Order: sequence, then structure tokens, then C-alpha cells
Amino acid sequence: MTAGRWPRAASRRLPLYALQFVLVAVLAALAAAWEPSYDRPATRALAREVEQAASDGPLVTVRSGLRAPAADDGSSLAPKFGTLEGDLARLAEGLRHGAGPGLAAVLGAPTARIETGVVPVLGDGVRRPDGTVPTAQLLYAQDAGRELRWTAGRAPGVPQGDPATAPVEVAVSAANADVLGLAIGRPVSLRGPGLETAAVVVGVFAPVTGTADLWQQFPALARPLVSDTAQGRRTAVEFLTGAAGVEAVEARGSAGPAGLSLTLGYPVRVDPAGGAGAAGRAGGLGREAVAFVQDAAVGVCGDRALATLPCKLDLRRVSPPQVTERLSAVVSVFERRSARTQALRSFALAGLMTVAVIGALAAARLAVRREAADLELRRARGAGLAGLVGQRLLAGVPTVLAGAAAGWSAGVAAGGRAVPAGAPGRAVAAAALAAVLLVWCAPPGTVWARYREPRRGTAVRLPRSPLARRLVRDATVLLAAAAGVLSLRLRGGSVAAWDPQLFLLPGLLGAAAVTVLWWLYPLPVRLLARWARRRTGAVPLVALARAGREAPAAGAALLVLVLALSGAVLGGLVSGSVRDGRERAAAWLSGADAAVIGPAGLDAATADLAALPGVSRTVAVTAASRDLLAVDGELLRAAAVVRVDPAALLAAVPGSPLGRAVRSAGLGGAGESTAGAVPTVDVLADAAVPEGEFEAVDGGRTVLRLRVVGALPAAARQDPALGPVLDALPAGGPLLVAAAGPRPDGPTARTAVLLRTAGAALPDAELLRRTAADGIRASAAPGAAGGVLRLQVRVRAAESARLGGDGLVRALDAAWLVCGLGALLVALLVVAVDLLAGARERGATAAVLRTLGLGSRAAAAIHLLELLPMVVAAAVGGTALGLLLPAALGPALDLADLTGAPPGTGPSVDWVLTAALGGGLVLMVLAVAGLETVVGRRRRPAALLRLGEAR
Repeated sequence: MTAGRWPRAASRRLPLYALQFVLVAVLAALAAAWEPSYDRPATRALAREVEQAASDGPLVTVRSGLRAPAADDGSSLAPKFGTLEGDLARLAEGLRHGAGPGLAAVLGAPTARIETGVVPVLGDGVRRPDGTVPTAQLLYAQDAGRELRWTAGRAPGVPQGDPATAPVEVAVSAANADVLGLAIGRPVSLRGPGLETAAVVVGVFAPVTGTADLWQQFPALARPLVSDTAQGRRTAVEFLTGAAGVEAVEARGSAGPAGLSLTLGYPVRVDPAGGAGAAGRAGGLGREAVAFVQDAAVGVCGDRALATLPCKLDLRRVSPPQVTERLSAVVSVFERRSARTQALRSFALAGLMTVAVIGALAAARLAVRREAADLELRRARGAGLAGLVGQRLLAGVPTVLAGAAAGWSAGVAAGGRAVPAGAPGRAVAAAALAAVLLVWCAPPGTVWARYREPRRGTAVRLPRSPLARRLVRDATVLLAAAAGVLSLRLRGGSVAAWDPQLFLLPGLLGAAAVTVLWWLYPLPVRLLARWARRRTGAVPLVALARAGREAPAAGAALLVLVLALSGAVLGGLVSGSVRDGRERAAAWLSGADAAVIGPAGLDAATADLAALPGVSRTVAVTAASRDLLAVDGELLRAAAVVRVDPAALLAAVPGSPLGRAVRSAGLGGAGESTAGAVPTVDVLADAAVPEGEFEAVDGGRTVLRLRVVGALPAAARQDPALGPVLDALPAGGPLLVAAAGPRPDGPTARTAVLLRTAGAALPDAELLRRTAADGIRASAAPGAAGGVLRLQVRVRAAESARLGGDGLVRALDAAWLVCGLGALLVALLVVAVDLLAGARERGATAAVLRTLGLGSRAAAAIHLLELLPMVVAAAVGGTALGLLLPAALGPALDLADLTGAPPGTGPSVDWVLTAALGGGLVLMVLAVAGLETVVGRRRRPAALLRLGEAR
């Protein structure tokens, strides 16, 4: 090529180089910033989920028996005042040695709690509620100081006088002091198996808040617990003592042969700021938590960890520690949600990368097509194909390097990380590198594909028609897309954080959509052309004729537009579905405006909760998990049996599908008793449960007979009133609903009191919890005494705000927004390159028409009408593909893990946004075409016409 023609050829390819620069810069920026843009919000989400789970108690708990100080020969060294805290610190340090590095980094300093046995409380002036001797136990809690306030006296200290006989100093709550008639200085005697000591009250306290784990784990420390026994009603309390009190009990040999009961609760805190790849290491944290259950004792006991003999600390000994943890379950849920988020993000990224590569190929094809005359001339003069390909390969190096440097710098500045730290980040970088290579090789590859010589074979081959070749090509594309969709659906809902199959699917589905569209495209164009022939004006006829002639060359541009629009439509659908799913999840978790959730006896507090200011209606919903045995021997495991009053439910939640279904079925209460005291109750059940009678089995005994009289409608199955109780039961089992009958009981039984307001503000959560607890204990209902009385309050507005702040959802929304807008921008750039590449040819055509008497406005109209069929086809095809993608992807697009919405909740379509995206694409493409037409009108016709050229 001569020196004069090189600048002219480079100037003709300038739009192609500009597009290459933009595409490479976008791909490099995504490769650098993709993982950090996810890791930061995901780490905050993990920290938030761990914090929320820890509000129900420590996620890692260690239990052991604490033995009194003793010499090597077994003789007692107690009392050793001031040594307990040191031995507890040594135990905590030994346990930490058994934790992996990831777990050790998130474990805080443990809180120790030491309990004695339960013994009667005796003494002058000690009241006997209900005529029976009250019982008590001593408790030492390291965190008690920050959870209470002193109303009288002081904190327990070292016993005054002879350590062997001096009374142990204790403190009592104001509620316990009132019930037992205790006051400052009042001596009591604690005598029973495992504990024999005198005690003296030195302080009276009140809880700062009843929501702290201390009061949830030891409810009798704050107020008396009343239970029914064979000897009558009995009152149980707990006394608070200090470290010296425990050391004094050890000196008196009253700790029992197993020692004192020791519990270490480890706080777990994930740093929200995190580090590089912190969220990606969550799986390792879960595995280390599971391993800690087995390895914790090794750090304390060494080789004797599996033995039953006690392990020596310093002065004291402990039984081999037993660890229970809930951290792995929290991490497992987060991992599942994180994998779903990253898979959906990778699908959005795959769409953008596919658009970028196809856009580069389309631009390269257009550039080669416009330079066809020059290339053929050079080939005729003896230029080799390798030289032409190498020339274009080298010409793209500066553009690619500049774009990669600019994009990577921008991505590092946005993400704050120079090298991807996790496997997904490295996968994205590899995919971006492959896309950059394809963008770089698109122009030379197009030249090679256009001018390569076919191989010569010895066999004679029959030429195939263009129609046959097209049928084979299109059938291959459709079969590949169908196979990809079928394979993904057969896999179910399981997805990986970086799923190659899901990553390749956008390109296949886009190609399939364009293939179908390209078969349908000629029909409306022909109909319009026939209409144009009957018109007197030449503008529609010329425009449609050019649209039909240019159609084969516009296939790649059409694919880019369809892919870009379908990705934007799907992104809007995903974001809208997540937003609506969050609202449905908030309603499902709270049931109504608010819900108080607790044991089966919570329904006894319904009237007390209804009397609170701001509460207009209440309804109790009770559920329990039961194994159901049919008459024919079929066993239904983990069935959820729910009891609800339909009249009360409809009064509290008008229009409730569950209330309407139960009321319409006319379910009665506990009917006739069958086989003695076991009642039979009519129920509605899931459609999969056949009609007939079932025995509800609990612990091997029949506690209830259920008679299925009808099917539960699907809308009733998703009624938010069921959410608060079903959320705590095993998932996957059938659902049965009764209107009355005996209250479900047992360890799985849960009751939710749903609260409705009448425009007034709800009471404080602490007031709701305290009122419910008082109502349960006053009724002496099951769950009122013994164990831990944990009550949960859920407010719909608070749940909605919590779900709205989920970092995973924000990362997903940001990814779809960036990729959707990026794909649309790339599509517009491809259209602009197409317009610029064909500007001279269109200008020459317009010049010819203008010399024949056509006005400049008519020539501009021809230009716009020529593009209109393709743009409308792209808008229709892209919108249809975006709306059909959820059905095609099926379980892979399940958003329930991200929103917490009830089962069976499908995607929701924002029709306004969808129409705006489709119409916006048409307007933007026409606006670009109009701008190029206005600029082209400045060219003089004489400069665009060449003698002998056909138009």
C-alpha cells in the first residue's frame, strides 16, 4: 500500500478502531473490578447474617464439667480465691488452639457461665409460694455486670469470715426477692444433692433489657418460673454469685462428683470491611466450625481428648469439652445464597461479553464489506492472504493495548485491587482475556474467512444450495440452544458460583432468537413493500427495497441489539422480582403488621397482647411437625399441622386466603373421640395428600387423628399468616390446616400471635416480648416453665428494611444495571459504526436520488425507514427473549434464596419498564441514525458520486 493510501485506509477503519478501544476497555475494567464489587457487599451481608443469628445466642458453645482445685495426689486445694478466672482463660486459650485460622479470627473472647445443682431454698422468712419449698441454683456469669443494674446493695464478692463456713454472697432480682420475701442481709440455706451451703443476699438487681441472651438462657434469674409437679406447683429461681462464690462452693466439696456445670459462649463477629476474597472464604469458615466440634478438646486435653478422664488446666480439671455450633448452618445458607447471586451475576456478565464479541465481529464484517473493492484489487495484484491478515492483526495492537491499560486502570481504581483474589475473579479475568483476544482478532479473522481458498479434495462434492446450508446452520443453532436449556433444567436448582454452562447460554439463546426472527423478518418487510408499490411516493419503496437488500449484512447487528435488549429486560425483571420478593418475604416472616413467635403456650397471651396500645386485632396460629401414618400404612414424614381460627384470622387480616378456605370448608373442632382419649379433627391438606384418616405420631404414640376432608388451595398455602410458624418447622413436608382441636405441643410446636394495627405505632419490641412472657407464665401453659423461654418479635417494616439492605441483593442489582446499560451502549456503538461505515454509500445513494429530484428531507426519511424494520424486529425479539428467559432457565433463576419469599413465588414482570426498554431502544437507534443523517447532509453530492458506479 502506498504512503498516500495508508492514511485513507486507516481513516476508513477509524470507527472500527474506536469501537475496539471501547470494547477492550470495558472488558478489562470488568475483569479488574468484578470480584471486588461483589466481595465488599457480600462480606457485609455475611457479617450481618452472622450478627443476626448470634442475637438468638452464641453460635459456638462449649460445655464441660469443672472440678475443684486439687493436688497431684487428689487432695483438695480449695479454696483458691482469685484463681478461677485464670483457669477459665487457660481453658479458652486451649480451645482456641483447636480452631482453624479462619475460625480463630472471628471468635471473640468467650463468656463463661457456671451453674450449680438445683436445691431447695430454706431459711427464716423465706416464703413458700403455693405452699411448697422453692428451689434455686447458683449462677456465675462473666457478662452479668453489663446486663443488669443494681437497685440495692452491691455485687457478690469474697465470703466474709472463715472460707470453709462463711455464707456465700449472692444477688437476686427484684422480682425473685418479692416472691420469696428476700432482702439485703437476709441469710438463706441451700441444701440438697450436689450443693450444701449457707448464703446471704448482698444485692438486688433488675435486668437492663430482657432481650439479652443471659435472661433468655436463664429466665429464672430475672423472675420466678412456676411449674406443675406431682407434689403441686413449684417455684424455681436462680441466684447470681461471683467468682469467689464459686471458689467457696468448691472448698465445701458440694460441687458433686461431676463438678460444676461450665458453659463457654463464643461470640462470632465477621469484620464487615473484610479483606480480599473474605466472602469467598466463607465455605472454609463453615468447615472449620464443623471440625472445631471434634478438635476443640484436643487443644485442651491433647491425646486424652477422646477419653472420659478429666483434663488438667492448672489448679482445676475439666471434663473433655463438648462443642455445639450453629455457625456452619449460617455459613451454609450464605454459601447457597452467594452461589445463586454469583451465578446470576455471571449470566449478566456473559450477556455483556457476548454482545461485545459479536459487536466486534459485526463491526469487522461491515468494515471488510465496505473495503471489499480495495481488498479484491490488492488480491488481484498478488497480495497474499497472510499479509492482509497480519497487517490487520498488527494494526489492532495499539488499540487493544491502550484499551486494556485504560480499562484495567479504571477497574483497579474502582475495585481497589490489582489482582483478582478468588476463583470467580480469576475465572472472570480469563473470560475477559478470551473476549479481548476475540475482539482483537475479529478484523483479521473476518478477512481470512472471506478470502480464504477452499481445500481441494479428490472426491467430487455436489454443491449445496444456499437454502440447504442455511437450514443446516439454523437447525444446529436451535438444537444447541435447546440442548443447553434442557441440560440446565434437568440439573435442577443447583448452581455454582461460576457456572460455564450458564455463562455460555446467553449467546446460544440470542442466536436462537435471531435465527427464528430472521425467518420471520422477511414476511412483514414483503407485506410493507407490496403496500409501498401501490403508493405514489418513492420514499417507502426505496427504503424497504434497501432494507431487504441490506438484510443479510445486518444479521450480526440484529443479534447484538436482541442480546442487549433481552439482557436489559431480564435485568429489569430480576430486579423487580427481587424487590417484590423482599416485600412478600417481609409479609411472610411477620404474618401481619407484626408477630410474636414462641412456644405452643403463647396463644394464652393473645388477650394481653391485644390490650396493648396500638394493637387493633390479634390472632394466634399454632403449628407443629408430626409424622402422619395412614390407614394403609403410608408414612408422611415432617408434616406441618397448623391450627387457626378462621373468624379471628379474617377479622385480623381481611381477605386472607387461608381464612376464606378454612371457613368455606366448614371445618369443625375436635369431633368424636376414637379409641379412647385420642380426638379426631377435620383438616384441609395439600393436594398431594389423599383424603382419609391419618394418625399424628409423636414419640411413637398417637396424639391426634386427622381426617382430610378437602384440598388446601394454592393461594392459601402461600398465605403470609403461615409464615411465622412454618419458618421454624422442617421444610418440604405436607401441610394440614385445622380450625380447632387440641393445641399442638412438643419441642417442635410453635405459636405466632399476629398483630394488626389501626394506623397507630406498634408497641416497643421489648414490651411485646415482656407482655407475651408474662401471659405465658401466668397461664401455666406448656412452655411456661423449664428450659429457655425464647420469644421472637418480627415487625413487617423492620423486616422489609433488613431485607432491603442485603448486600448480596445490592451486588446483584448493581451487576445487572452495569451489564444491561453496558450492553445497550455497545449495541448503540455497533449501530453507530455500521452507520459510519456505510455513510459514503448512503450519501452517494442520496445524492443520486437528489439529482433525480428527491428532496433532502425525503432522502433522510429513506435512511430512517431503511433502519426501522430491523430496529423494530430487534425490539420485538429482544423483549420476547427477555420475557421468555425465566421460563427457559427455570430453577436456575430461582430468587427465593435471595428474597426469602414463600415457596411457589414466581418472577414478576414490570410491564411499564419492559415497554420503556423496547421503545427506548427503537428511539435511541433512530436518534443515532437521525444524527448521522443530519451530519451527512452537509456533504456535497458531487463529492460522493463517481462515474460508472452502480447505485
